[in-house]
Amino acid sequence: MSLGLMMVGIGLLITPCQAAAAGMPAQMMFNAVAGSAEPPAGRAAEPAESWYEVDETLRRTTFLPDELRWQTPDPTVDGSLPEMAGISAGANRYLADLDEQRPFWGLYFRSDAARDMESGDTDLRYRLEWDLFKHGRYERKKELERKCHQNELQTLQMLSDVNQHHLNQQLDGIEFLARAVQYHHAEELAALLADILRRRRVQLDNGYITRDDFDHIRFKYRQAELKKKLYATRRRAAVEDSLHDLLNCAEFAGLIVLDHAQKTAIEKAYPLKIQQNLAERAQFARSWADDLSLDLYIEQHDDYNDNLRNNVGFEVKIPIHWGTRRGRLINQEKRLYEKQAAVLTQRIRTHLEKLYDFFAFQQVRIRILLLELEKSAQRKAYEQARAERALEDLDYTPERTLDQIRMEEIDLRYEAIQTRLKLYEILVKIAALTHADSPREVITGNQKHCLGH
Repeated sequence: MSLGLMMVGIGLLITPCQAAAAGMPAQMMFNAVAGSAEPPAGRAAEPAESWYEVDETLRRTTFLPDELRWQTPDPTVDGSLPEMAGISAGANRYLADLDEQRPFWGLYFRSDAARDMESGDTDLRYRLEWDLFKHGRYERKKELERKCHQNELQTLQMLSDVNQHHLNQQLDGIEFLARAVQYHHAEELAALLADILRRRRVQLDNGYITRDDFDHIRFKYRQAELKKKLYATRRRAAVEDSLHDLLNCAEFAGLIVLDHAQKTAIEKAYPLKIQQNLAERAQFARSWADDLSLDLYIEQHDDYNDNLRNNVGFEVKIPIHWGTRRGRLINQEKRLYEKQAAVLTQRIRTHLEKLYDFFAFQQVRIRILLLELEKSAQRKAYEQARAERALEDLDYTPERTLDQIRMEEIDLRYEAIQTRLKLYEILVKIAALTHADSPREVITGNQKHCLGH
């Protein structure tokens, strides 16, 4: 890489987080990432985007191959991906129905009857009881709340697992895309090397090159052919049509505001909801009231002497102990889960900051690769012009230089395509953290370079 290109790269490697830390204004921060910086002092102001304009025909050579595009959903491409929206909606309905349950009120109807075997007299008792604590309203309410919390915990764990599984499958899909791109890379390089090898064979037979020169090209050709075989068994992979176009202009795309992304991710993070559930579960620790028994009743009693009585009363059992350490244990358990939640919150913030920085880094990398491609195109045109001269006027053979430039161009183009897939991976991860339905939902900013826009 030339010194000029390295300086361009260093100037562009300013991430949003670094810019914010340095007190850079918001517009300058976007310009640093989006490549629309102000012109140097002393120069006439130009359109912002003209600073990094690249020949569109050259830029299109770095687009994802059309073989990796599909117009309509294809069941053979990532067909096992779970429908997260449907799963989440079903889980939310279940939790809402769970919250609407009402505990047992503790009302009982009791009837006792006894008959004297000698006199034949009977003793009848009818009672309506309201059990308030043990086996009653208090205990049933606590059991229902405990069950609801347990079911909510299981549901949140299930959603967290499904969300992670969905992310893993998307990342696997990107890996399959990368392998497909590597196959196309090896295929194109092998075709070029086959042509070079045929010409070098003639040159070797006529004594124009050494055996080492010929063996070097043959080695590169065999290597490319082996890579074709390596990736020929790739699993079928494709990208949705609109997302395919978005990735082809990802170097111009912006992300949603970082603070908003962090806030959304924290609000919707399943691990944080699980920690909150565990902290609330601490209140179900056994208490003094769990051993308290209090029943109210109203009854009608017809005894053996045919005396009819209507009674109202209560029965109480008071435990002779006090749970003096319960409150302290509950607070300790809650603080433990709150600290874990604070750590998880900071991890989410840091993870998103790194993803945003890496996204900006990969955008700059594409632009540097495009500049290198532009430079290679200029070198190729120059060498082709020199090749038209008489060979005796040159101190070297332009053909070799042109072959080397063509191989470098293929490598640069496919390195740019692989970089687009890295941007895709970052978008998928940000979408997973913010629970967006699609990576397109985390994209904003200037995208007029996109196809179809």
